[in-house]
Amino acid sequence: AGVAHEVNTTVSAVKASVTNMKAMLPETVAELPPLLAKLPKTQLSLFTKLVQESVTAEVNLSPKEERQERRQIAELLEQNGVERAEELADNLVEIRVVQNVERFIPLLQSTQANDILSLAYKLGQLKVNLSNIDLASDKTAKVESALKNYSPVQTSAALVETRIEDSVETILTLYQNQFKHGVKLERNYDDTLPAVPIYPDELGQ
Repeated sequence: AGVAHEVNTTVSAVKASVTNMKAMLPETVAELPPLLAKLPKTQLSLFTKLVQESVTAEVNLSPKEERQERRQIAELLEQNGVERAEELADNLVEIRVVQNVERFIPLLQSTQANDILSLAYKLGQLKVNLSNIDLASDKTAKVESALKNYSPVQTSAALVETRIEDSVETILTLYQNQFKHGVKLERNYDDTLPAVPIYPDELGQ
């Protein structure tokens, strides 16, 4: 049941991401040319940098860190007279543009700020959705591999040269559903340890 839950979760994540991209892509394609035509040259350069950062961002934030970034960015925008500071801060954190935000203040102060960030947000979300699909695919493949390793396919009682940490990782993958709600899992393996002769199925059980 736990494994089925993990697989269903990853499938749902893929479906949700695909649905989001289907909705956003036509809107983005329609909105991009008119906006680019209206932006002055200096703002166009900043917009390009904003979009590039949003689609290449590799920033991983915990929920607590996200809240901190939203608060700090909102305060920065308010101090510089940017309207709807909290809403814009939410969008910036969503697309992981959280470093040196002051660079984009002239862009966010413009009359086109709402359209600019809306479009940058949509482009950034395309990257987020693709990353979610990639992560879900990797997770599903890992569960599949763990199931293959866990299945008792060996009929003989022969010992098999196995790295202990590989067996541990197989079981941890199958029990991934248990590691939630604030549980932190720490692994400490000695990479110098050799493979040893064991009964993998019995060790897994």
